Amino acid sequence: PLLGADGKLRPPPPTAMPGGGRPIFIVGFPRSGSTMLSQALMQAGGLRDAGEKCLFAPLHAKVSQGYAKWVGDGGPAALPLAAAQVPSLWAQLGETYTREMAGRFAKPTKGWISKMLENYWHLGSIYLSLPHAKVLHMWREPVQACFSAYATLFSQGSNAVPYSYNLEDLAAYHRVYDGAMAFWRE
Repeated sequence: PLLGADGKLRPPPPTAMPGGGRPIFIVGFPRSGSTMLSQALMQAGGLRDAGEKCLFAPLHAKVSQGYAKWVGDGGPAALPLAAAQVPSLWAQLGETYTREMAGRFAKPTKGWISKMLENYWHLGSIYLSLPHAKVLHMWREPVQACFSAYATLFSQGSNAVPYSYNLEDLAAYHRVYDGAMAFWRE
């Protein structure tokens, strides 16, 4: 079952990854040392860089299309409700993610590193759909992290950090991020 008697999420039993690859997700706040950690892990050998692309939100939408009966008009936000009704949804989400990631690499890999810091929004889905995955949370003292993000001109497009150009927005976003991570620490 997805929920234990204590009401906490329980992942499905770990399964072997095709080709033996294991995903590693680095999550956190921008300018927290995630790039340095990613580079160090890749230098240790056998791991590939999966970049900073958010795959879980589009995969939610893709997988939930087959479960419209439970998802209704809620879209990806209703996926947890659908998954409670159809536990195989988590396995399908994990298999779809793994297949899409494996297709990015020409050679088999020991694993890959996803450095999309905002994947902390998807930790529940990662936990249930990829029970063999590792999640590394990079943390930096809030004032240092916010100041460093404020002082950085981030690229536009998919890696944009629009809240980083206003101190009030930065502080508000950090509070939301910190609250989400506090939830997962419990």
